[in-house]
Amino acid sequence: MDNISNYELQAILEKKDPALWALKHRFIKGNPMTFHSTKTALKHRPWQIDILRDQHPNKTVRKSRQLGLSEMAITEFIWFLDTHNNTKAMYTFPRKEQMEDFSNTRIAPIFEESNYLMSTLDKKMNNVRLKKIRDSVLFLRSAWGSGLGEGADIDILGLDEYDRMKDNVETAFQESLKSSHYGFMRRWSTPTIPGRGVDFLFQKSDQRFYYHKCDKCGHWQFLDPDNIVCIDDKKVDMINEIIDDGAYQFQCKRCHKELNRWNKGEYVAHYPTRKDIRGYHISQLDAVWISADNVMRNQFEYKSKQLFYNYVIGIPYASEGLIITDQDVYNCIKHQDPIGHRDYSKYKRIVAGVDWGHFNWMVVLGLTEDDRVDLLDLHWAEDNPHKPLESVNQFVALLKPYDPDVIVADNGFGADRNSYLLQQFPSKVFACDWDTPKNNIPLVDAWSDGSQRVRVDKTTKMKRTLYNIKGRALGVFNINGEGSEKLKMLIKHLKNVRTIVEEDEGEIYERVTRIGDDHLACALTYGYIALDRILGLHLPQNTDLLGEYDRM
Repeated sequence: MDNISNYELQAILEKKDPALWALKHRFIKGNPMTFHSTKTALKHRPWQIDILRDQHPNKTVRKSRQLGLSEMAITEFIWFLDTHNNTKAMYTFPRKEQMEDFSNTRIAPIFEESNYLMSTLDKKMNNVRLKKIRDSVLFLRSAWGSGLGEGADIDILGLDEYDRMKDNVETAFQESLKSSHYGFMRRWSTPTIPGRGVDFLFQKSDQRFYYHKCDKCGHWQFLDPDNIVCIDDKKVDMINEIIDDGAYQFQCKRCHKELNRWNKGEYVAHYPTRKDIRGYHISQLDAVWISADNVMRNQFEYKSKQLFYNYVIGIPYASEGLIITDQDVYNCIKHQDPIGHRDYSKYKRIVAGVDWGHFNWMVVLGLTEDDRVDLLDLHWAEDNPHKPLESVNQFVALLKPYDPDVIVADNGFGADRNSYLLQQFPSKVFACDWDTPKNNIPLVDAWSDGSQRVRVDKTTKMKRTLYNIKGRALGVFNINGEGSEKLKMLIKHLKNVRTIVEEDEGEIYERVTRIGDDHLACALTYGYIALDRILGLHLPQNTDLLGEYDRM
């Protein structure tokens, strides 16, 4: 080491420490990047530095908005490419427009503000989707389609706003890492609902929370809403949604004195023995430029409780009102065993709903003379790769004795299967396409007798299924009877359905998602859509029930 120049030593240190590299080469609006400040709140971000420095191969960050963590993420990527020869990185956003905006407004200035970084950039390979840095390459992609991640062998992959990616496309992007010596995975996002997306990853990680030390009593704690205390209720007008400065204060949970958030904290892993995923949680409560008053004012800005907890507190949130429980289904028990086709003569109409996949799922419903709906039976069958229509034939054999009036089946996975099913039940089968409008105005069902297709509002229809379970509007068989395994599977799938509130270009809307397998819930929903066809309905009949659970 005695023969190494200061310049060479600096280069070695920068290669090992992205934070040191950033302090030297990163500028923000003409000013050098900083992590610590004693005077300027916006420049005091001590909780960023550990996240940036951490070179664990699999890192995930559950975060609030407006904390500069996307800035840290792209800083790590550019550092990696600059200090690791002949490497490739891919950085994604959920949508093409988001990626292009980020590239133009956040990435381009990184190079423009630094003479050093500009000198590393290949002018011939510098556009919104691609940047060559020395002999290394940064790909910028949308994560909305799996095909966009194919064809590039990469060393580090970053999925920004992970919770808002299209479902089931992550695997295709991960394939690009398999031949890399590094294989670094980076995922970060504001969370949405428990058990989904970044929260699912964080729950499996070592769960690092940023702890603050109270300078009054020495107690270490990570901040949550319990740290915010009203100290002057005269400054709070909840009716007119006005909070004056000085109404709220961050306080220590132990001594209840004002907490000094300017003191440097430290990350503490709640599960230090977990090694597979390095997980970080950070929220606006840790940002000294966001006061306790401003945190509480945000409750008025975000009319959705979920968005407040996601964007401000950085934790997932789900309303309990539309989460199905075991007891909800038990409350629907009406008959001992699956009725099947042995005793269905009392039903004036029979319908079926089918959700196709590598496993295929079918629900059979009966409509009574007084317009009550019973679950007659349900089935599932695994695909045989050597006999692609074998599972369809199984369903045909099960359905024939019922002579169903209408069958609605998933169109997304089952085009050839639906054609075959239609041959067996001419004019009775409709292939269903989901739609999710973003203006909160439910779509009217669009039926086409010519093409045997129907397009429906997925959110409205799936929520209606949940309302019907909550309202005991579906008769099911006993958990202890002949259909015990079947009912347990239905309960499992219903419990995995969630409603989620999202924001897109200022519009707030609801959509239905899942935290695990939900196929029988989908099949049941298709069955209800088939009943809509018979009854001429487009929305749930029980509007009072709908209103009741909307308010929960």
